[in-house]
Amino acid sequence: MTVARQMVEVVVATVLAIAGILLTGLVASASLAQTVGIIIACGYYFSRYPWGSRQPEGINDSIDAFYDRILPF
Repeated sequence: MTVARQMVEVVVATVLAIAGILLTGLVASASLAQTVGIIIACGYYFSRYPWGSRQPEGINDSIDAFYDRILPF
């Protein structure tokens, strides 16, 4: 995995965090919304790079195939 792809992963996790914060902020306090956004971002990022997962290859392969189609690097 290249550094550029890892940066895309960070950007995707950031977008997910912001979306989670904005959606949760509609119904909860700001601190709770921020916590939920961070949990969503971490959940995505660590699901792509799991430490103890038994079979992450299927999902990761489909995400990598999608990146191969749309990213030039």
